Amino acid sequence: MNAQRRITKKEMKQDKLVSTAFKAANYVQRNKQPFIIGAIVIVAVGIILYFFSISEAEKKEEALVHLGQGDVDFLIGNVDQAIEDYKLTMEQYGSTLAGRKAYIHLGTIYNSQSNYDEAKEIFTEYLDKFDKEKPYLLWRAALVGAATAHRNLGEYAEAAELYERALDTDPSRETKAYLLMDAASCYAEAGQYDQALSLYEQVQEEYPFTTYTTRAELEIAKIKVKQL
Repeated sequence: MNAQRRITKKEMKQDKLVSTAFKAANYVQRNKQPFIIGAIVIVAVGIILYFFSISEAEKKEEALVHLGQGDVDFLIGNVDQAIEDYKLTMEQYGSTLAGRKAYIHLGTIYNSQSNYDEAKEIFTEYLDKFDKEKPYLLWRAALVGAATAHRNLGEYAEAAELYERALDTDPSRETKAYLLMDAASCYAEAGQYDQALSLYEQVQEEYPFTTYTTRAELEIAKIKVKQL
């Protein structure tokens, strides 16, 4: 009769490793969705750190991580958590570029949720702290975001003035047309017809043979009827 072979320590370790690997695989399979979301978060934050870690200071790197976390949460539909992420980025890193972007993202979310008072507060705070500071894209976004909030609150004159201020942010030709039309529309809603007519006429002069001119002509006609 052959003697029973003893299992070596090496084989015991291999069996334990295989068993652990199977347990881990089963756990991942049962919790697949959280692992996918977690992977997205890790990859997004990792990419952000990779591109900015070399040239940015530690504070800016941390701000970018928090901003990136907010962006990821927003993309996967976790809006409430994204709001908290953006608030944290604003409060702790507001002076950085990432902190300033957090203002814009948070205000935009509030506008989309019809929380116009909160949106107005966020955008106004941004303009008070960083007005006329580059990059102009963020400045313009804050002005338009604030204008949107005022407009939806029925504060048309304030909205019109903000749209006009956004004209000083070096907008593209297309963006300038939108800003002029929105400002004119708000002035008309506020009953300030002279200002509205002036802007609509500017559109006619600067954008001939375009849909903007057609719309401006229609709005001018409506105002003149009201003035009869």
